[in-house]
Amino acid sequence: MGFLPGLAHELAAVLVQHGDWFPVFPNGIVVADPSSRQLENALSDAVQIAAEQSATLLLAFLGYGKDSADGDFCYLCRDSRPPDPYGERPLDLRFTVRLPTFVGDLVATPSTGGGLDGLIMLVDTCRTGAGGRTLAPAWSGRLLRAPGRMELFVATGIDPASGGCCTRSLLGVVGSGLPGLGDWLLPVDLLGPIAQDCGGQRPQYLSSAAGLRSPADPGLWLAHNLAPATDVLSGRPEDDIVADLTRHLLVTGGVTERLAALIEQGDERLRAIVGPGGSGKSTLAALLARSPSPDTLGMPVDAAVFLTGTSDRTAVARELGEQLAARVEDMETPAAVQNPTFDADVIPESVHAALSKLGAAQVIIVVDGLDLPTERGKREAITAMLTALATRPEYDHVRLIVTDSQARHLPDLLDIQPFEAPPPSCRDIENYLRTALLDSEFPWPEARFAALWTAVCATADPARLEPDDPWPVPGGWLHARLIAEIAPELDDTAYLGPLGIDELIGYRMESARTALARLEYGPTAADLDHLLVVLLAAEPGPVLPIEVLCLAAAELGSELTEPDTRQLIAGLGAMVRRRGPGTPAEHLGIAHRLLWPSLLAMTAECEIAPPAAHRAILLASGRSGTVWAAAYREVAGVRHHLGAEDPDGALSLLAAIPTAGIGERLALWRSWLPSFEDGLGADHAVVRRMRNTLRRMAIRHGRGPMGLSLVRGAVVGAIIILLVGLGGWALSVSPKGTVDVGPSVEFTSTAGSRTTGISSDATGPVAPSTTTPPAVPRPTVPRTVPPATIPRTVPPPAPPPIPPPAPPPIPPPAPPTTETTAPTTTDTVTTTTTPTTTAPPTTTATDTTTTTSPPTSTTAPAVVHLTPAPPSCADLGGTLAFGQVSAGNIVQRDITLPWSDCYVRDALVTTDPAVYRVLTTTCPPTKPGGTCSITVGFRQASAGAVYSAQLAIRDRSGQVRGRIALQGSGTR
Repeated sequence: MGFLPGLAHELAAVLVQHGDWFPVFPNGIVVADPSSRQLENALSDAVQIAAEQSATLLLAFLGYGKDSADGDFCYLCRDSRPPDPYGERPLDLRFTVRLPTFVGDLVATPSTGGGLDGLIMLVDTCRTGAGGRTLAPAWSGRLLRAPGRMELFVATGIDPASGGCCTRSLLGVVGSGLPGLGDWLLPVDLLGPIAQDCGGQRPQYLSSAAGLRSPADPGLWLAHNLAPATDVLSGRPEDDIVADLTRHLLVTGGVTERLAALIEQGDERLRAIVGPGGSGKSTLAALLARSPSPDTLGMPVDAAVFLTGTSDRTAVARELGEQLAARVEDMETPAAVQNPTFDADVIPESVHAALSKLGAAQVIIVVDGLDLPTERGKREAITAMLTALATRPEYDHVRLIVTDSQARHLPDLLDIQPFEAPPPSCRDIENYLRTALLDSEFPWPEARFAALWTAVCATADPARLEPDDPWPVPGGWLHARLIAEIAPELDDTAYLGPLGIDELIGYRMESARTALARLEYGPTAADLDHLLVVLLAAEPGPVLPIEVLCLAAAELGSELTEPDTRQLIAGLGAMVRRRGPGTPAEHLGIAHRLLWPSLLAMTAECEIAPPAAHRAILLASGRSGTVWAAAYREVAGVRHHLGAEDPDGALSLLAAIPTAGIGERLALWRSWLPSFEDGLGADHAVVRRMRNTLRRMAIRHGRGPMGLSLVRGAVVGAIIILLVGLGGWALSVSPKGTVDVGPSVEFTSTAGSRTTGISSDATGPVAPSTTTPPAVPRPTVPRTVPPATIPRTVPPPAPPPIPPPAPPPIPPPAPPTTETTAPTTTDTVTTTTTPTTTAPPTTTATDTTTTTSPPTSTTAPAVVHLTPAPPSCADLGGTLAFGQVSAGNIVQRDITLPWSDCYVRDALVTTDPAVYRVLTTTCPPTKPGGTCSITVGFRQASAGAVYSAQLAIRDRSGQVRGRIALQGSGTR
């Protein structure tokens, strides 16, 4: 088999190119024709190196194999002595490598680092011992005793492998991709193509986590899918959600009929899919956004948003704006904006602009999960935006499809067209389980399946279980998926029934605790409980960054690494939903509210009160320095403060959240007010303070009951005082006297809410575009008038007396003796001068009061330089554009920026490392070095997709000081 070395090198090259894999050893990735000792040493070194780096390890074996007498699988090496054909000489085990035992022992050995973050094994040899109906005990028994996550794919069972067919088929799949799937290819995705390409072989597959069989782990992927579904979510974070919903889908007649009905009612501006939890609403939404096969009905959706517990109006608008903007870019000639005026408080500008440019063409938008946002105010704000899109005449080309548990969240829409999500029938559930429950690729024996089905039916009234009747057990499809995942671990006692969601979760938790107790090292049952307690304190859906989850568990007493957390999460299967699995940007959350009661009951023995879990998340999000933790704290920190019984902290955090203007800040506070009222009561002091603040905001925004008259009064008052001030200075200052305020530019900080003048001769960073305006507008100051003499808000009780018409003589100009510096922390400016003969007027200006002493007969010229001190650690911003990049290519771009000693070079990270990566940097590690450059690489995952991410630059306290926008798109 002389083709093996070349085939191995080809496999290595493809995995490096399309799978983001890196060689373990500096001298290469292929160990060609090794001796048994060389292979054992190479495997030991590979596992140790990957474990020290907390990396995922892929091991691929091509060649020959034999079964041993004790049922183990032996990989034959260069020095192996195979048995003779006549059986006179048995296999000499001393010169072979028992892969299941040897690799299992290596993985089970504690490492000095964080441990392996998953293992993928590809075995393309003949006679892997995986014959019969299941994987041989040599594989499942030995590997399941090892901790961590593992994906095992073997080319064949007792049958011979044919000419490396499995590897050649894998190369073809990775090189061309699989249409209809998500952005990543998993080992389980190879079963169908390889079985079709290699007719004489039966490939088999095993997935395990924390010592238990588990469903396919989406975080252990082989390569990018070069032919993913080309829809609006391709390449976006929600792609993982849609891929999870459609990967295990069984398209039934009821689903097809409901999709057809939705499409037929295409003229309705709003269609709502309603139904109880588990009825398939999200699955229908996923099918609308992505049809898994040409036979499945679908429609050209222009934007799709899948809500979570932390979703708010800002996040939904941002997602819609980005997706619709991508649609505009696809148009050859975008339409001109027909509606230049709009209500920005209801429809954000990004959404309005994109919808206007799309012209009269019909725009279909899908929004899933209106009942998911935890905060009532956030749900109402999202509903108000969708109501405007569905009712206002300027958006009559928009067609909305939403999903909800009921239609009550859209009360203003009288012509809403509701569609009930079709619940699965008893026949659908049975067919799904028969398809999903396999021993390797073989269906379960009929006797075993019948016993399970009897236990499942015992959950409901057996008299009602007619084949075509709706499935009566709460949970619907979610219930069926839990059965498929947990049934292989059930013993005979479980078949006595019933097997509802409560019982299934109970069995899974007990099995997980037993398996964790068997492991020699790694996470424990207590760690699993603490992890669930933290997830239950967060909102539903993939919202909690994995680093925050680990740090919060540590606050409760469990030291969990990210690999530990991932193996616990993978073992929970469908109970947890993941976004960005296997990446630094991974987010996690309980998959469905239906699971809450069962999981709360299973973790009650922890005796950790909910306020303690909320405090742990707050501490963790503060300690973490990632951009994802900061973003989560902004959208959910207020809720966790309320849950931790800290209303003052909740109000303080709410006041510190940056916004783009008074309108956005007003909307933010209004969205949180119901949560404060529901949790504290309408008469609580913090609630009263919040209402008072909202009134002041509404007045400033011109929307309060007295807002218009108060604003007009303030303008009139300002004009009067301005005239008086100008008159006084005109009479008391010589026409030759000047005030040098110096040239300045505006610098906007992302951390605060004020605008500060910066000297124009200074080199400053680029400011982000979304910041908070100053609390009080500053009037325009003529260059001949010291700005400190103009009051900012309210006039003094009485205007100063006007001096005589003729100004007194002024001594010759003298050099300035005092320089005034505008501080960066307050809006107070104090001006003082030193007279040569008599004292000049002394003026002090603050945000609220202004006091001016009458001028004396002689004054000295004042020279005021408004040059505030630069911030100690400036915020950075900017955009790095990559343009269109073809598949398989990597484009590098450099960004040059001023470097400060407060930045941390080793903390540079992008929010989408699967697409954007920091390659090199010339920035110094610990000291300022003037300007430096950062090289970022971009490789698109799917043609036609648009990729938006950020490069985060943190300071030494962990705060994000720089957000460089990264923009690129894919093309074929």
